[in-house]
Amino acid sequence: MRLQIRHRTLYRYESPADYAAQILRMTPRPYDGMKVLSWAITAGAGGRIATFVDGFANLSHVLTVARRHDTLAVTVEGVVETSATDGVVRGTDEPLPPALYLRSTPLTTADDAIHALAAQAARGTDGVSALLHRLMALVRERVTYRAGVTHVGTTAAEALATGAGVCQDHSHVFIAAARALGVPVRYVGG
Repeated sequence: MRLQIRHRTLYRYESPADYAAQILRMTPRPYDGMKVLSWAITAGAGGRIATFVDGFANLSHVLTVARRHDTLAVTVEGVVETSATDGVVRGTDEPLPPALYLRSTPLTTADDAIHALAAQAARGTDGVSALLHRLMALVRERVTYRAGVTHVGTTAAEALATGAGVCQDHSHVFIAAARALGVPVRYVGG
């Protein structure tokens, strides 16, 4: 399937800024199920964009605006071609060892409830793919999508205990449980 993407972020400042700088990670990484056919990032207000590859092999950009401005528009446009991979991502450039994605982080530390959820997912499943699909279904059952009940600092344990949250909470619970099962996983936003 061919997808045309256009995303625009518009910043409006209460008072003019003399300088702005930020890192943009808005370029998808190709893999066996997705080809990037075209992609461009542009910025208004006289913004300059420099490209680099970060430590996770993401094509990233540094945007700087070195003149007085009260608005700044960043536009990303491109075309990608996708094919079905049943949720399995293969063929990516992964410079870091998988064991890195087994470590706990402040938002993905597994408590007893997350270990219990992981054990429930593991019961009666055969193979990693089946295990992770079952875990995904259990997270969806146990954490209802509801905006406003969590925030960016909500941990996986808190989201599971609350029983509600948004996409990042589903991701954090899934990550914590998968890592508790010894499956390396990471959070990718964008």
